[in-house]
Amino acid sequence: MSTSPPVRRPPGPDRSAPSLRKQFVVLALGTACAGVMAISGARIARPIWLLGLIPPLPLLFLGLLGTTAWRMHTAIGGRVRTAVGPVEYLACTTLAAGVLLIGAGGVSNVVGRVLLSLTALMVITLVISTVARARRRSEAAALRARSVRVSGTVTDDGLDRFPRTPSPKLATVTVRFTDDRGVARWVSPTTPQYPARPFRVGDQVPVWFDPDDPGDVSRIVVEFGHAR
Repeated sequence: MSTSPPVRRPPGPDRSAPSLRKQFVVLALGTACAGVMAISGARIARPIWLLGLIPPLPLLFLGLLGTTAWRMHTAIGGRVRTAVGPVEYLACTTLAAGVLLIGAGGVSNVVGRVLLSLTALMVITLVISTVARARRRSEAAALRARSVRVSGTVTDDGLDRFPRTPSPKLATVTVRFTDDRGVARWVSPTTPQYPARPFRVGDQVPVWFDPDDPGDVSRIVVEFGHAR
């Protein structure tokens, strides 16, 4: 039986991502809007087709804003990376519009070819970024397999550079640790700081480093609970 009252811990940051269904509904809606705009744009000589060109535009723009916000929450808020981001969204919308315009002839044909070229460029960018992320994950896994784990101490929470508001901050936190040779070292990673559960000066955090080169900052991993 405890003799002290229970202490309610503040809730941790929300790291969930939109469901896959929601992501693909937004993607499908944006692609459909791009298709409608392409069909209407090819027939813009007849004013009646303006009715099919104007309404989808704000929906297409809102979808782009939404997918961009999802990726920003991944980078700043530490949330799970979404399958659909702004580049994926734009690649699908430009592909749909380009395919529909390229067979229309005249100026529409030229616009369609430009859109398909942009689609190809974005697909190449996605492939390169996917390979780069996979390589970084592989290198991080190899580093963790041979790394040494020690306890580090937060010496600067990075919050003095921001106004005191309830919003999350992407702060540069300084951590001090001692390597396996007894040398004191400092590392300053950038991590989200949440007002509900911030990291303060004096907090202990796990630090991994490469024993072959403990001074290599690129091979030091600091775990803050919500991000590495």
